Amino acid sequence: MKLPQKFGLSLAVLTLAASIAAPAYAQLKIGHMGSMSGTLGALGADQYDGFMLRVAQNDGKLGGQTVEVLRADDQSKPEVGLQLAREFIEKENVDIVVGITASNVINAVFPYIVGKQVPLIGTNGGPSPFAGEKCSPWFVSTAFQNDGPHEGAGQEAHNRGYKN
Repeated sequence: MKLPQKFGLSLAVLTLAASIAAPAYAQLKIGHMGSMSGTLGALGADQYDGFMLRVAQNDGKLGGQTVEVLRADDQSKPEVGLQLAREFIEKENVDIVVGITASNVINAVFPYIVGKQVPLIGTNGGPSPFAGEKCSPWFVSTAFQNDGPHEGAGQEAHNRGYKN
């Protein structure tokens, strides 16, 4: 089965992160965090299921390395997300953190995770400062900036002469 191009990019980013994070002989430990419950539960589950589909298609490997994926529900709560990020890094010693469904959660975990120089791969929209003033070589988004669709819609409304 051929995956859409955007999945190829995601895999390429993960492969690059894997090659940086762990030696070739080690098992890669990935922490997948998302909103698995509440109003964003379906989206968080889709993020996890899509990620795990790719792992399954590669017989449990990404970037040629065997992976162990730990799953956590941040409940769309920043304080829970930060607690989980700390557990992933300090207790579980993950090599990479993947996922993050809600922007309020990524705002909370971003400084901690990238501050620890652990690769963070966001798989849903994210705040634009992470592509600008807060940009980090330890972060990549495989999705979009939250303000992009709104800026485009605003420009189109302006082009059509709407004032309100």
